[in-house]
Amino acid sequence: MAYLGLDIGTTAVKAVLFDGSGHPLGTGLAEYTLETPAPDIVELSAEQYWISVKEALSQALKKAEIPPASIRSLAITGQVETLVFVDKSGKPLRKAIVWLDN
Repeated sequence: MAYLGLDIGTTAVKAVLFDGSGHPLGTGLAEYTLETPAPDIVELSAEQYWISVKEALSQALKKAEIPPASIRSLAITGQVETLVFVDKSGKPLRKAIVWLDN
């Protein structure tokens, strides 16, 4: 049995798997580079967040040597106010506007 924590941060996704006593079993980190196409504009492909979650989780599972089915719960924390516009089906309409954007 394991518990998963995800931190979706400004420049990376971090994943940690814990056992029932709160001891870490495995960790993962998937970094990304923010895009700054013009002064005061900071954005990132919304899909990159998902790609990075999958990578960080894969690393944590590999280090913990446990199957995904053993994860019992998930806690997610995220960076401050990053905005992702989506359509009715949840598909991103544009790149995410990162909280650093002015």
